[in-house]
Amino acid sequence: MIVSLRCENFRCFRDTGMIELAPITLLVGENNSGKSSILQALHIPALTLQSEDPGVCLKLLHQDYDYGSFKDLVFQHDESKVVTLSFGAMVDVNIMRGKKLSSDTMQVTLRLTYGYLPKRKEIYLDQLVIEDSKGERLNIRQDKYSNSKKILMREYKDESAYLARLIERRGFLFQPRLDLFSTFNRLKRKFGEKSAGKLVNDIFLDIQLIGGFTSILRKIHLLDPLRVPPSRTYLYSGEMADRVGPKGELALQNYSALLKRGKKEDIEKVKSINNALYQLGFIKKLDVQKIGTRHYEFWTQHKESSFSANLSDTGFGISQVIPVIISLYTSSTGSTLLYEQPEIHLHPAAQAELGSVFVKAYSPKKRIVIETHSESLILRIQTEVAKGTLKQEDVRIYYIQPNSLGHQVVPIPLNEKGEFLAEWPKGFFEENYQESLKLSKARH
Repeated sequence: MIVSLRCENFRCFRDTGMIELAPITLLVGENNSGKSSILQALHIPALTLQSEDPGVCLKLLHQDYDYGSFKDLVFQHDESKVVTLSFGAMVDVNIMRGKKLSSDTMQVTLRLTYGYLPKRKEIYLDQLVIEDSKGERLNIRQDKYSNSKKILMREYKDESAYLARLIERRGFLFQPRLDLFSTFNRLKRKFGEKSAGKLVNDIFLDIQLIGGFTSILRKIHLLDPLRVPPSRTYLYSGEMADRVGPKGELALQNYSALLKRGKKEDIEKVKSINNALYQLGFIKKLDVQKIGTRHYEFWTQHKESSFSANLSDTGFGISQVIPVIISLYTSSTGSTLLYEQPEIHLHPAAQAELGSVFVKAYSPKKRIVIETHSESLILRIQTEVAKGTLKQEDVRIYYIQPNSLGHQVVPIPLNEKGEFLAEWPKGFFEENYQESLKLSKARH
């Protein structure tokens, strides 16, 4: 899973510095401050991996997303600059120790650097670097005008040049075209048995790290701030997608699949989803009614009056929060969930309860990144820390502050009592106070 992010020359950021991602990470700030840009930086690799063209190193246009051109992407629109995105992750690997394989988890960083060729109007991948606790372990540099590349492996020189013929690029990641056994024999003839054995072990580890990042980046899911409204009827597909979709369009399909399958773990997920919706003050239960053999409707029961209604006749707020709740409880281990304004169209009390829902659903094996304007949600997160429900180290809050030299990412840490250990930049958490002063002056 992704545990950190750093953006250099990306959008409005000259350098964000290292942004550590906790199980719950909150991004706050003024409108147009750059909060969504951080979510985009996390999402672009996942979007690129969806491309069917192995030659695409950076996918910015999708049927559901348009992230612009390289000029839109690079800091100050200067196409002569390079953009660097760095992703820290925990990757599970098998390491050869002697003649035995042992499992381990490594904290490593994937650094991707992109440039632009104005004559070709083409983005190119300048280099891919994997770093571990000892520094760079793998550096692949791609020639900007051809498919040739230079591979540098820590502690190797001549061997690295030999490996350049064995690795090909697919998108922004590189895949080995080799069989380890035959590669060992070839390396053995060229460099000797001892050097060949160590080199093959390191290649095997690098292959796992690249594969690990591929899997981790595919599990990054972004939910847009405006989700699709509910339909009156649905066509049952029986499919259980690995995400709810960018606008939550697959959320109810996944929920109906949980109900249909009825396994023990599915029943638990349905129960958790309904408990969350009840906690938010909306409904007692979200249920399905069949219409013939292929179609169905979603019906709700009001929390207080117990009146039943089709979901499409229920308030707009519930339709906007349902995809959030379903994705929380159906996403797989290792997922990184990105939410833009999950509190949209919720009244303040429900926004606060949503904070508690996030705390109840969070897991050390997932990352939840929330871009929010809700003071009520933040205050509830503070309360959960003060109550001991959420550990202070399991939450990170960042304020995105505009600056003419490049917007800044300012960490706002909490102590064990849920109190801020740093002052908020002017404007946030003081609007209610300022409005109260204006009201008092107006009355006198």
